[in-house]
Amino acid sequence: MLSQHKNSWLQLAAIALLTGFMAACTSGGEIGSGGNAVNQDDPDAPVDPDDPDAPPAVTVASVDLIVSSTDLRSDADTGPEGVTLTALVKDANNNAIQNQTVTFTTDSGLIQVTQGTTDAAGSAQAIVTTGGDAGNRVINARASAGNQADTLQINVTGTTLSINGPSSIGDGDTVTYALSLLNAGSEGIGNEALGVTSQNGNTLSSASLTTNSNGSSTFQLTGDVPGTDVLTATGFDRADGVTQPVVASQTVTVAARSLALSIDPAAGEPAFDGEIGLDEARTTRITLTANDGSSIANQDISLSSTRGALSADGSNGSFTQNALVVQTNGSGVATAVIRSRDPGDATATNAGKAGPTLITATGPGGATATASYEFVATDTNNINLQASPTTVPVNGTSEIRAVVRDADSNPVKNATVNFTLEGSTAGQLLSATAVTDSRGLATVTYQAGGTNSGSSDEGPEDENDVTVSGSVGSGAAAISDSAAITVGGQALRIAIGTGNEVEEPNTTTFIKRFTVVVTDPAGNPAPASTIFRVRLVPIGYATGNLVATDTDNPPDGDPDEFVQVVTGATASGFCVTEDTDLDGILDAGEDVNGSGQLEPFNPASVPDNLELDENGAIEFPVTYLQNHNLWTIMRLTATATVSGTESFNATTFVLPALASDLNQVEVSPPGATSPYGSDADGCNDFDR
Repeated sequence: MLSQHKNSWLQLAAIALLTGFMAACTSGGEIGSGGNAVNQDDPDAPVDPDDPDAPPAVTVASVDLIVSSTDLRSDADTGPEGVTLTALVKDANNNAIQNQTVTFTTDSGLIQVTQGTTDAAGSAQAIVTTGGDAGNRVINARASAGNQADTLQINVTGTTLSINGPSSIGDGDTVTYALSLLNAGSEGIGNEALGVTSQNGNTLSSASLTTNSNGSSTFQLTGDVPGTDVLTATGFDRADGVTQPVVASQTVTVAARSLALSIDPAAGEPAFDGEIGLDEARTTRITLTANDGSSIANQDISLSSTRGALSADGSNGSFTQNALVVQTNGSGVATAVIRSRDPGDATATNAGKAGPTLITATGPGGATATASYEFVATDTNNINLQASPTTVPVNGTSEIRAVVRDADSNPVKNATVNFTLEGSTAGQLLSATAVTDSRGLATVTYQAGGTNSGSSDEGPEDENDVTVSGSVGSGAAAISDSAAITVGGQALRIAIGTGNEVEEPNTTTFIKRFTVVVTDPAGNPAPASTIFRVRLVPIGYATGNLVATDTDNPPDGDPDEFVQVVTGATASGFCVTEDTDLDGILDAGEDVNGSGQLEPFNPASVPDNLELDENGAIEFPVTYLQNHNLWTIMRLTATATVSGTESFNATTFVLPALASDLNQVEVSPPGATSPYGSDADGCNDFDR
């Protein structure tokens, strides 16, 4: 019996010991002094003395925050559309910590915590959405556990702003533009403030707008500043330092109003032919119309003229020199009066007033119009007659030039000059009359006969007995002058030639070579006693530019050559020299454009003391300034005199350019802009 009880007791003791051991193993601890359990992974982790069976606390060593996507669509305002944040919580040995509370936060948007306590994998989760705020921005997200935390950034993207409307409008037109503010899902964003600006300051119906429920808004633009404008619209322009503004822009061309300029005769006057007498006044009628043909009222028009004086009403003392501002009436019309001078100014004279004038009208937005007229002197006072050459061979010719001027030395236009011939030698004038041009110049040709001047049986030869006279008017009011011509000897023949080469001796000049051959009528070289000379004078010029142009056929869109673009208002595009008598001296009435100097300049030269060789030939260079190439017209005259008989020949040419300069469009050529400018303000046409 005793033996049985002893065995039972031993069995119970063994069971109790095994149970305690298993309990220790199940709790993850071990039996230690005092009977408290300890954490095998973190021996230093404290155990709750009031609840020995509770899991011991674990120290959080790290939190790692990750996101399913760093981009969040701006239309993601519900959980399924958002991005998922996952926080991984670990201890010092990188073991996942379970049942750890994690706190999620963001600085904007909306966060939905779906698992705030870590699972066996040590993870907790939350969903981030826009929270109904569609502004593009960066959301800063944070997850923390214990004393540890981690952060990351989420980009809200996809919101756009667009502007739609015409790309060009007329000056003064009012048109409507539409704005559309959409999220990433192309859904309208309503009740959002928008701002609009015009770079050029064109008028906007409103600079501050609010979108409707469809994300739309409209505004009107009035084009009152012609030119290229840029409209800029801005949304989500907040001062929070977080939201990124959305911007849309559109380029708009505001076309300038057209400006028509016409000149009408004053009441009761005959139809106007473009000429104005020096003591006459003409009314200028300026009409300002928009592109659609409507009249533009109450607008200032600035007028200028290259010659003469302007007035709003034409009254004495009201004229201003060259410039005036007038205003259009209710019909879009303004008027001004132009004449050569102010008749109310006792000190004013008509000296130098005759000649062409260019009237320019400038209106709103820089719109311009021009008209050309001519002040004409009509009262003749003096006439000057010249013969060139003064000595001609038998059967040769001489040009007779008559210049008619008034008392102020203005050239007289439309004056009829009567020419007569006196002398014993046979010969004739090829025309008995000629009418002066804008330079006051009238010309006829004298054709010599077959005998020397003064040849007769009456006595010694008189070398000056061929006289050409020119007169204007009749009776006591007539004015006249004469020129003497000597006829004698055999004519020499002069030929002038050149090649197609242009030399470049340095960076500022070109050389064009000419050859002159002088022979007698039989083709023999000119006698050794022949006196030979050449003269080179400028006789015309042009204004304009050399423009890089695509000359390919068909065009390929790439400029390959510089092309001369002449901007002169004359029929030929070129202007005749102002130096009427070709003496190089600025005489009264010759400064047609009022520049204070003669145009064109003389940019070329030939050598002095040229002598013919045994073949009657001479080669010589014409040296000229590079920047005058293509812009100045020259006349080269060769004269040969033997035994008192003078023969001549002349050639006219434009100073040539170097071909390689025109074919290299990457480098600006000499004379890219004419040395006489880009616009010919008042000149007489060069009749080539």
